[in-house]
Amino acid sequence: MIVLALIAAIAILFTILILTVVYLCYTLGLFDDVKLTYAQKYEDITVIGKKFTGDYETASKNFERIIHELPQRDKYVAIYLEKDEEGKVIETDHKPYFLGAIFDGQESISEIKTGFVTFDVRNIEKVIIAEASYRDPNSILIKLKDMYKKISENLFQKMMIESLSSYIEIYNSNARKINLIGVLK
Repeated sequence: MIVLALIAAIAILFTILILTVVYLCYTLGLFDDVKLTYAQKYEDITVIGKKFTGDYETASKNFERIIHELPQRDKYVAIYLEKDEEGKVIETDHKPYFLGAIFDGQESISEIKTGFVTFDVRNIEKVIIAEASYRDPNSILIKLKDMYKKISENLFQKMMIESLSSYIEIYNSNARKINLIGVLK
């Protein structure tokens, strides 16, 4: 009788463990797929933020600062340049990137904080767009890794990887979606 109770307790604990792992995987979005599409043109946007230079691995710390300095925005943006205007690959330590938010006119140009700039991103043509949703902020890095991987794999298979000039990440906090736009030349 004690053996049966012990087996039942172990089965219940094992079931709880499995369900917890499944729930965590669901929350982190590991079961969700990344949608890829090609487009001839992407919408024009106006952004507000700061320019940085250096290794992209430091961008997440700078991005947290930008979110703190530009609170309560619907869409945040990160723009990473892979190649210069001549089409040459930029060295890792000197890569320029821009972090900020979609400028929606919440403040006038005169109210913009010191150190921030606004500029228009226009005429974005020939792009590959990866779209994914997230449920938890902790899953954003996992999603981004999957999105970059999908874009790279797709472009590599089509022998178009050399045409990639920059990436634009757009985080829609209301819809809990991320768009990763690979700009092709």
